[in-house]
Amino acid sequence: MHLRALIATLISDTSVIGLLRPLALILVVTCYIRRNEDIGGWLMFFYYQIYGSLVLFAVQVAQFSDPYRLSYWDEEVDHIIFLAAVLPKILGFLLVAAVGTILLRRREWYWLRHLQFVLLVAMLMMLLPLALDALYFRESLVWNSVRLVMLGAWLAYFMSSERVKRVFPRLRPERVYNPTDTVGPFR
Repeated sequence: MHLRALIATLISDTSVIGLLRPLALILVVTCYIRRNEDIGGWLMFFYYQIYGSLVLFAVQVAQFSDPYRLSYWDEEVDHIIFLAAVLPKILGFLLVAAVGTILLRRREWYWLRHLQFVLLVAMLMMLLPLALDALYFRESLVWNSVRLVMLGAWLAYFMSSERVKRVFPRLRPERVYNPTDTVGPFR
């Protein structure tokens, strides 16, 4: 199968997006209502966007699993190009979701710094897929560019937001790191 035909099929399938629209509206309203809570407003919207992106990736992989198999492709190089265009993006979002989830649970500055770093790494991981989009998958270039811009916007948010500074304080007396502690900051 040709790469362009596959991308056209992926983009034209709106059934999942149609199902997620009501959920998105509910979450936007919830983010607004909770805007004065610690985890509310834009901070809550960050988690919605990251987890929602992962759900969309999972649905796309489930619905269109054939391209992930070598036997689907006429040429092995097409399979490699496809994987190089898809996997770094998914892995980057998984990394952000994992560290973001730990941050949500721990609410420590230590994990905030890790999330900022991981957001930067995820942005760098998007560069290869964007280059491949420009060469082979022009239909995906806009959406993946938007993903890159959103990761950058979240990085800026997590570096400058007053809410973030308040919710994830630099030091909490009950959780100060002791270098002689064998458990360390992962307790």
